[in-house]
Amino acid sequence: MSNELGTACEKVDNKPEIVLVVDDDAATLEMLGENLAAAGYEPMPAENAFRALEILRDYQIRIVIADWIMPKMDGLKLCRRIKSLKVDYYIYIIMLTIRSDKNSLVEAFDAGVDDFLAKPFYRDELLARIRAGVRMVHVYDKLREQTATALRLAAETSRLNIELKRMAGKDELTALLNRRQAISKLTEQLAAASKLGQHFCWAMVDIDHFKRINDTYGHFAGDEVLRKVAQVLLKSVRVTDFVFRYGGDEFLIIFPQATVAQACNYAERCKASVASELFDFQGHVEQVTISVGIVEYDQQMNRVDALLQAADKALYAAKENGRNTIITTAGYRG
Repeated sequence: MSNELGTACEKVDNKPEIVLVVDDDAATLEMLGENLAAAGYEPMPAENAFRALEILRDYQIRIVIADWIMPKMDGLKLCRRIKSLKVDYYIYIIMLTIRSDKNSLVEAFDAGVDDFLAKPFYRDELLARIRAGVRMVHVYDKLREQTATALRLAAETSRLNIELKRMAGKDELTALLNRRQAISKLTEQLAAASKLGQHFCWAMVDIDHFKRINDTYGHFAGDEVLRKVAQVLLKSVRVTDFVFRYGGDEFLIIFPQATVAQACNYAERCKASVASELFDFQGHVEQVTISVGIVEYDQQMNRVDALLQAADKALYAAKENGRNTIITTAGYRG
């Protein structure tokens, strides 16, 4: 593509730029075509506006030179029809006219005309205006490409931000919701319960003798236990319950709108399901158990740290009572 304004025409994909020339005067049409062809463009003649529209439907033409005064459909009407075409590229229109009064020019610009070429035209002026039009459509193409790229990048950034937010709320090892999400959900449940007077319970769960597993078989074995217990807990509770990895070998389960008796039933299912799993530690098959401390909300509990402390106290009691046990603040032991 040449950067010299006065020499060869600009090209797209190494092909000559097609210029649609619309004029009902055969001599003018021929003269325009000869000048354009000599400068390296590919002129495509149309003897009237209707033929021009047919050509535009078949070819992706970017530059149009149209006479203003034509029978049946003049240049302005053609311009409006062209600008209404549903295409995703810009068509640059140069109006060929003998009119130069202010009102006519305003009318033409309002119709969508991009530039003017006075009759009779001069070759150098014709080619200069064509080159300006080619530059403009290339600028439009570049801007459209940049806009599309920006939109793709924005969409990808949005997707990545959503994914990062999702990942930030999950525990990497177990894929459970993490401690931050546990605090957030407890806060939400506390607000709903205090306002609506609904039941809800929560449980702190701890893997029994987890340190011994790590010390005896290594942390890879410990990680596998954590992943498996997390899966079992998720499968053992209701779809409306929430399971979190609270930290280390501790899990937190929230039972929305559940009484302590209902929460104990779900916790019993969790305890039994975990105990039924057998773990192969380097050829040593062992059973893993859990201890559970459950708390039921009452109106005197108004802080999240108080909820967690109550659950931690119940869990400690479960471990003190021989592990593989469920203890509630209401005195239940299972």
